[in-house]
Amino acid sequence: MQEDTNGCLACKSLSGEKRISPGKIIYKGKFWVIEHAYPTELLGWLIIEPKRHIETLDELTSKEWQEFNFLLQPTIQILRVLTGCEKEYVLCLSEGKGFKHIHFHVIAVPVGLPVEKRGVNVFKCLKIQPEEAILPETVMVFCQDANQKLKSILFAKWQRQKRANKLVEFCGKIIEKARAILGIGAGTPSQELVADDDADTHFNLGIAYKEMGLLQDAINSFETAMKNGYSLTDCLDMIGLSFIDLGEYDKAEKVFREGLARKNLQEHEKLGLSFDLGLALEKHDRLEEALQFYREVEKMDPNFRDISQIVKEIEAKLK
Repeated sequence: MQEDTNGCLACKSLSGEKRISPGKIIYKGKFWVIEHAYPTELLGWLIIEPKRHIETLDELTSKEWQEFNFLLQPTIQILRVLTGCEKEYVLCLSEGKGFKHIHFHVIAVPVGLPVEKRGVNVFKCLKIQPEEAILPETVMVFCQDANQKLKSILFAKWQRQKRANKLVEFCGKIIEKARAILGIGAGTPSQELVADDDADTHFNLGIAYKEMGLLQDAINSFETAMKNGYSLTDCLDMIGLSFIDLGEYDKAEKVFREGLARKNLQEHEKLGLSFDLGLALEKHDRLEEALQFYREVEKMDPNFRDISQIVKEIEAKLK
């Protein structure tokens, strides 16, 4: 039976009639709100709740799920940064009186939290008297910091998503062009309709082939583009990546090493080729050699493609 919304404490908090948290709202989007639970013993006990009153997960729309999924990882990220927590819990029960309004608990679990307060027993840290809770002023400062950090992370994530969407759109146009040139559906793909000296089209055609899984055709197109003046480094990199997709790691390694042996390489070219050579070696289970190249990449640019995390993971595997 659905709860009377007049008795819903979540709705009262969202409307401002009776706020649950002493801190400011951390996030208010199109469909969701994030705020700090209170009273609680734990700093970093966040609540993600829909703005409309619903009581079952199947009532959430696809757009509501989309925004929730966009929020969850950054929310966990700010908890890690602001609390230094040991781990995080994500729970959805929504069974308590006055709290049947769907909500997700995203909880920073501190180092040293007693066993008897772990798992679902973590709610012992929420069902407490106000005098046992962390100070309201502490929550207020936390919410202010969390609001600023989450804004920054979400903006960066939105920018990455925007670039990714543009890349998808670009690849789609290339594939459409390739289909028009190749007459997809009318027989085996062919490059006969593209002039040999049209290096740009051959390179773009190679990308389209690769996206469609036609890897040998992709390699042929990149080789043709390379012979006709397209960037040698870009062509070698794409050929090597195609060999990786084919599972031919020795050939990929040979291509990447050929690229790295070239004189007057730009730093970004060396970064890309070194990383991809490390990838080929890793795929071939040659982890120590892969780590050598990954470390070179990390030394040149520690922010390149999550390289620091990759180095840590390889080092852990080698222990």
